[in-house]
Amino acid sequence: MNEVKASHDAPPSKCVEITKVTGTSASVKGTPEDALKDLKKDAANRGANYVRIDEYSSYGTAVTGVAYKCPWIKIAMSFSV
Repeated sequence: MNEVKASHDAPPSKCVEITKVTGTSASVKGTPEDALKDLKKDAANRGANYVRIDEYSSYGTAVTGVAYKCPWIKIAMSFSV
């Protein structure tokens, strides 16, 4: 699966909107992290690499956002010696 960055911030200027996406936690004891992971999976399946998070449900078990394809946001890597 492609790396997807998720943020409440607007996407970088050269990104192209793909579609709205949702994420949910399938568990009764679901967490916002579970919902976010599902949101990112939905976005990746649609070819996106950035998601602007719009809203979490009141319990945090669902999240909505907008998926974008960006000409890439490089992920900083660090190496330990």
